[in-house]
Amino acid sequence: LPIFVTPFLPYLRQDRKDAPRVPITARLLADLIESNHIVKGLITIDMHAEQEQGFFSIPVDNLTGVKVFSEHVRAKYGENLADVVMLAPDFGGAVRNRRMAKALSDQVDVPVCIVEKRRTGPNQAEILSIIGESIVGKTVLIYEDMVCSGGTGIGVVEKVLAMGAASACIYATHGIFSRNAESRFKEKSISVASTDSIPRSQEYYAENPWLTK
Repeated sequence: LPIFVTPFLPYLRQDRKDAPRVPITARLLADLIESNHIVKGLITIDMHAEQEQGFFSIPVDNLTGVKVFSEHVRAKYGENLADVVMLAPDFGGAVRNRRMAKALSDQVDVPVCIVEKRRTGPNQAEILSIIGESIVGKTVLIYEDMVCSGGTGIGVVEKVLAMGAASACIYATHGIFSRNAESRFKEKSISVASTDSIPRSQEYYAENPWLTK
């Protein structure tokens, strides 16, 4: 059967009505994919929210970047992860970060904290607090499904460093990097690890040493 394989599905953040007359574009995307009546299944990676699979009437395999990223963490920090804390950038990302913590927890219990934030506009958020145990002196890993403008991720990293974290970096399955995000990550010297679900040239990686894949 014809299977549509697309590592990155756009528009999935627009999955609910949070204001009058706001379109649910994620559902429209599902309708467009199914409208040709040829595709009988979908394979993608780290949808913004797992319940978005319900927008489709065809079978959906929503893969995860946990295995790839957990191997990257072990290669970077070794097996001694006693000082590592997973930090969900919002309540919706808690499950994703718990899965990463579980994948890292063969020998040590990696705790998960959650950022409480308030959306102030498109790609803008105000960080209110961090829920969970102390991050003082810890290595904080932030696992996102995607990074767009980078505003939230940069704000979270700056917040945890100001609170006493030893270091912080971002793991993102989909690196979109819109609105000149590259210059902001470079200026702030914030490390990001991403898959190549959105392909980029070797020249791009050479020009942006803060990004690894």
